[in-house]
Amino acid sequence: MEKTKSLKWFLDRIGKRIWRDRGTCTCPVCEEVYKNGIIIRDEFHAKYLHMIEQDFAIEGVFLNYRDSQIYYHLAEEIENERQLQKEQDQEDSDNGVYETETEL
Repeated sequence: MEKTKSLKWFLDRIGKRIWRDRGTCTCPVCEEVYKNGIIIRDEFHAKYLHMIEQDFAIEGVFLNYRDSQIYYHLAEEIENERQLQKEQDQEDSDNGVYETETEL
């Protein structure tokens, strides 16, 4: 099961930059936060981010807030590979090419 961060985790990072996963929203603000992170401005902002993370988690969307951006580049590579595979599968399907299992 995915875990969310505690309110203390957010409060401890006031004045610091944190990052999160993409989530489901593709608006410019969410994309900017996903790519460049967000600096927690004050206690109110920390409480707001904690509340939003909890709300999304209830819906099954885990934002995975973290101190490092390292996962962003890996996530982008994985998403690009998935999209390329999806396009190739669609092209193969359109051309009547289907995968079959073969014995090794």
